[in-house]
Amino acid sequence: MKPKRQSSQLLPAFDFPEDGFVNGPENQTQEALMECLMQFGRPQITKSLDNADMAFCPGFSAAAKKGGEGIAKNLWIDLLDWLLFDHALDDEGRTIAELYMYRKKFFLPGLQKMVLTMMCKAEMDLFEIRAVFPGRGFALKRLEDGCEFQVVDMIASRQLSRWGILACRLWLLDGVHRLSGATYIFTPDKRPLLEKTARKLATANAKDARVRRERFSPQMCRLWIDPLIHPVQPRFRNRDGDRLNFCQAVFSIPDMDTVRQTLAGQKAITIRDDGDGILTWYASEKDASGGQTVMGTFRLQADELQFEANSLKRFRQGMKVLENNFRETIVLKEQKKTPLARMLKQSRHDAPESVKIPMEEQAKIINQFKRKHYQSWPEMNLPALAGKTPRQAVRSNTGRKAVAQLLKDFEVLEQKNLLSGEPGLDLAFLWQELKLDPEDF
Repeated sequence: MKPKRQSSQLLPAFDFPEDGFVNGPENQTQEALMECLMQFGRPQITKSLDNADMAFCPGFSAAAKKGGEGIAKNLWIDLLDWLLFDHALDDEGRTIAELYMYRKKFFLPGLQKMVLTMMCKAEMDLFEIRAVFPGRGFALKRLEDGCEFQVVDMIASRQLSRWGILACRLWLLDGVHRLSGATYIFTPDKRPLLEKTARKLATANAKDARVRRERFSPQMCRLWIDPLIHPVQPRFRNRDGDRLNFCQAVFSIPDMDTVRQTLAGQKAITIRDDGDGILTWYASEKDASGGQTVMGTFRLQADELQFEANSLKRFRQGMKVLENNFRETIVLKEQKKTPLARMLKQSRHDAPESVKIPMEEQAKIINQFKRKHYQSWPEMNLPALAGKTPRQAVRSNTGRKAVAQLLKDFEVLEQKNLLSGEPGLDLAFLWQELKLDPEDF
């Protein structure tokens, strides 16, 4: 088991000035020490940089090349951080930083020795972002033990969003916590996988904390670059798992009322007459939310029948029903099948010129629409909650956790919108509506 580590007390508000601790004496000492460590470990660093895939993480080079300059820069920082503070060089398991301190211990001034000791002891771990104060810093909660920290980092605070997960190392300099440099940023949905990976590392190396520490950063790097190396192609499918294709058939018909009555009286499939010449074909069984999936649509106009479905399988099934019931009494005039990918490409090509609306007005309109949606959300039956509404789910501890996770996911999306200059909505009212406190989760 890892020894219990001390944490700072999470304060009710971020109380550090924006630039008051940027260049304190301990931070200056740390910067000087980093230069010394880089020079001291240059042979090992050069060797590892030449073959980062073998030394650090498979796929490193491919990710650096594919991700562009920004990703490559972050990866090299991650590798250097690992080489200096986690990678064992000798039989006693000492890192470059520890070897430097061992060989220079009689010559290091007191402040350097204190700062270097802190740098050597700091371990990379998993943290949840609890709050962000743009331009100043953010609050973190360590997942392992719930300890909370305030971190000063003006740049990162403008790039992070609440509820994200960080794999990082914290240094305490000049009375405040800072990121060491190596930082892996994950979305909230990756938390179970990250915690499972951390537990496996701890269990497999229970007798040797040094090995666990050395393997932690490469494992986090592997999880971080995997979506970049093996991107998941979007799969456009309906609820049955069929590929989305817009399928349409147009028939000429002898009598609209006869066709309507025949379709509405179907026994093989469920068809409901919605009026105005529209008959909707529904799945025979209810889904997890208690509703019925729309399988296709029949539209009647004078002497014409249009049948539409969003997959080839549903289209063929509907066409079979028409064939069995009408035979030669209706005549096929036109039939087309268009994959969704082609439709999206065509829509982008044919997109009309956008109307210029001031950003403030856009934000107001979009947020009004989203707020209206979110206000009804607590009463929606959701598959993610086993068909329950959020208001029903919060009556149990398991349900409260599930609803809180959904709210966190929503907040991350809204934060991403704000960071990209798009309208974003404050969802605090939803937490209050469902009587949930974010600090409990």
